[in-house]
Amino acid sequence: MNREKLRQTPCGRFRLGERWINPEANDIDGARVEAKSMDVLVALVEAAPSVVSGAALLDRVWPNVVVVDNVVYQAVAQLRKALGDDPHAPRYIENIPRRGYRLIAPIERGTLETRVIGAGAPPPAASLPSVVGRDGREHNDKHRTRIATFAAAVCLVAGLGFAFRTQIGVWMALHVAPITSQTIDQHIAFATTSDGVRIAYATSGAGPPLVMTLGWFTHLEKGLLSPSYDSAGQLRWFSRDHLVVRYDGRGFGLSDHNVTDFSLEARVRDLEAVVDALGLERFAIDAFSAGGPTAVTYAARHPERVTRLILLGTFMNNAFVNAVDPVWTERYAASNRMWALARTDWDKPAARAAMVEWVHPKASEVERRVLMELYRVSADGPTFANFAAVVPDASESARQLRVPTLVVAGTEDTELPVEAGSQLAAAIPGARFELLEGADHFETIGHDARVLQLVSSFLDEETRANGRRQR
Repeated sequence: MNREKLRQTPCGRFRLGERWINPEANDIDGARVEAKSMDVLVALVEAAPSVVSGAALLDRVWPNVVVVDNVVYQAVAQLRKALGDDPHAPRYIENIPRRGYRLIAPIERGTLETRVIGAGAPPPAASLPSVVGRDGREHNDKHRTRIATFAAAVCLVAGLGFAFRTQIGVWMALHVAPITSQTIDQHIAFATTSDGVRIAYATSGAGPPLVMTLGWFTHLEKGLLSPSYDSAGQLRWFSRDHLVVRYDGRGFGLSDHNVTDFSLEARVRDLEAVVDALGLERFAIDAFSAGGPTAVTYAARHPERVTRLILLGTFMNNAFVNAVDPVWTERYAASNRMWALARTDWDKPAARAAMVEWVHPKASEVERRVLMELYRVSADGPTFANFAAVVPDASESARQLRVPTLVVAGTEDTELPVEAGSQLAAAIPGARFELLEGADHFETIGHDARVLQLVSSFLDEETRANGRRQR
């Protein structure tokens, strides 16, 4: 029973255990899931009660597409969440070690629902009144023909719109959204590092400085065209009360691309150049993902300049790899293959699609395409691969930190396990650790409203402390 067959059942729905499933709407008892996750569920339904291997699911759901190996794991995790299933005591999807997944809940076909025409609904075509001309001839047929032609035209336009909905959505996100939405009023300038690399930085808002260390895959101008780049509105949010500083690290965005040194020392030089060019004496740092080790190292060296340190979805070194289960070992092996693919085939959409799947598996199809475009314009493949090849170690700096620090990790982060954040927080004296339930990597680094609230509250503590000192 494949997905097409399920769609041909009455109402396109079926019952799985206690849950109603609507494959056409990607709906599980009112909870929306990604289309690929629903395809995985349909494949398991088709094979039930047999076990389906991860490789078979990859071939079935992602044919002829290069993706990282953990996409099946993420799809099953999303299904379990929507089904309310416990992986340790499953009632719907059972994981058979080294073999795959099996559906264990009973399956029932849907039942036909009756559509009721309301009082305000138009009458059937057969009951249309006759239209009689002066010569006594009836024009019912001609009138009905016009209605049928108009209806066919509407259906054609609607069908084309549906068929090309992803392309239309991407085009609107890249071209219409920047025109119709409120833009960020930012000023772009350049600083030069001690080793001669030109770094682009942008400022917006006014107030106590907040320096954002973004990591990689950034573009100060074109990044703002993507709703995925700032879907939670954090730039506008923090620009209300702060002078927000962002910069493209070496090799990315508007900064110099002809570089090969992506060491931790080189990344710290980028940050130093920006804050020195702006003449910032004291400021908070909000570091995302790969920007974390850079921020930790800088703050340890210059504690007199850093008022607060926020570390979102990041790490201090790769020691956490040995502390997690074998699933993560497989994921990092897959990521190494992805870096190699980026080095040679970054111009191919499949390579960039694999990166999106790794970072933001929850992305809609439009978000995926927009992020793929952002990745394309922000850097070339060799730059990405060279950056990824460097595994910085900021563990010693973390232990030396004497700056108020907030560390945030997500429970569904597919790029970094929770252990990466917890080890980082444990190494920093007095650090506060917050765990975001259900957040993937993309959401943890600032694209979740909960992050904005956590960071704002943490920054407000400094403002209140300054107020008390002034009194």
